[in-house]
This record gives sequence, C-alpha cells and structure tokens, in this order.
Amino acid sequence: MTNHVHLLCTPSNTFDISKMMQSLGRQYVRYFNYTYQRTGILWEGRFKFQALLDEAALAACMAYVDLNPLRAKISQTPENSEFTSVRKRIVAASQQRFYGLNSWGIPQTLTPFILV
Repeated sequence: MTNHVHLLCTPSNTFDISKMMQSLGRQYVRYFNYTYQRTGILWEGRFKFQALLDEAALAACMAYVDLNPLRAKISQTPENSEFTSVRKRIVAASQQRFYGLNSWGIPQTLTPFILV
C-alpha cells in the first residue's frame, strides 16, 4: 500500500510483536530519513495488532490484506499486486513448498501459507 502496511506474522509470544515493531521502526525510519534527507518521526501512531485464534480468522485476515490493493484501486487483481504476497504463495503452492501436506500434496490448514 502507498500509505500503510499490513504484516501477517506469527510471533512466539505477544511481547515479540512489540519488539519486532520497535526494531522495524528504529531501522526503517533511520533508513527512510537518510534516503529522503529528512528528520523526525515517520509513523502516524502506534501499531495495532489482532490475535488470530483460528483458521477462519486467519482466512479472513489473509483475504482482507490480499484484497486491500483492489479496494484502493492500485491493483487490478490480487495475484498481480505488488503489495501482497499472493504471487509468492501461488508459486510456492505450484512447487509444493509447504509443510503439513496431505498425501495428495494439499495443505491441511492455512498456516503453511504464511510460513513460506
């Protein structure tokens, strides 16, 4: 997206999210300010996060993130978007690069789609 970012990640515990965002903020803001010869803060506010407790919540989150560029009218299709990992997941699925596959090579849950 041009003005915000969505991260779908799996932390080992909830404290890791805050540490990850703090590290990202320090490193990226420093890079951004240096690159564009500016100073000051970059983020508008504190990050928000939502725990996804089951497969339905994960599916809804993936769909929301993947369709966001279409709603913003900056992509025509999810698989052609530069703002999502849909294309990468399609390639990984075609090459069967997932864990937790059944005997037919089909993932049993959505979780493998975020581990690539």
